[in-house]
Amino acid sequence: MSAAPCKCPCCGDEDWNLVSTGKTGFDSSKATLGVHLFGIVGLAMGRGGKPKLTFRCSKCGFEHDYNEMPYEDSYYTSRVEPIDEEEYKRQNARNEMALSNGYISRDTYMRYKKIIQSSYQLYCEKYKKLSVEERDRRVEVQKNLRQKGVISQGEYEQSIRDLNRRCVDYVEPKQEKADNVESLTEDQKIEMLIKYKKLLDDGVLR
Repeated sequence: MSAAPCKCPCCGDEDWNLVSTGKTGFDSSKATLGVHLFGIVGLAMGRGGKPKLTFRCSKCGFEHDYNEMPYEDSYYTSRVEPIDEEEYKRQNARNEMALSNGYISRDTYMRYKKIIQSSYQLYCEKYKKLSVEERDRRVEVQKNLRQKGVISQGEYEQSIRDLNRRCVDYVEPKQEKADNVESLTEDQKIEMLIKYKKLLDDGVLR
């Protein structure tokens, strides 16, 4: 037995489901290892058996036993894409459960663990709120990159806008209506220009 395919190997249909789980009666590889380590007494190590996962195709009825879940099983993230904290915890718990039940090997478990971790890090990098200190630190990094010519002015301004929007103290600027400008006093117009200049200097507006 080996890892189950992602779809029916007989007709190729994707309606290919796990219908029962269990264990084989005797695991010869574990027994061999036991004999090597402990002599004849080590045969008892083979008693537990290997995982037995029975899959059946709903279309053609083909059924077969495997000892590991499909590598691209839909329960898991198969590629790095942003996942939030709740999804990160859910997938980690599912991965741990699959390993403890023997449905996936240690290598598969570690592969999924790295993908899940990278997916959560990608989410944090793109969407998670930043503290003021972290925002300022990243702004300095972007300034250094701009000064060295690593990024263009447009890329720098876009990065600053994104960092400001992700900061915990960010307030969406209110758009002043054009028809109200004429009714403003001179002091209000000056105050509005000062606010607009500050937004331009901070890179929030272009």
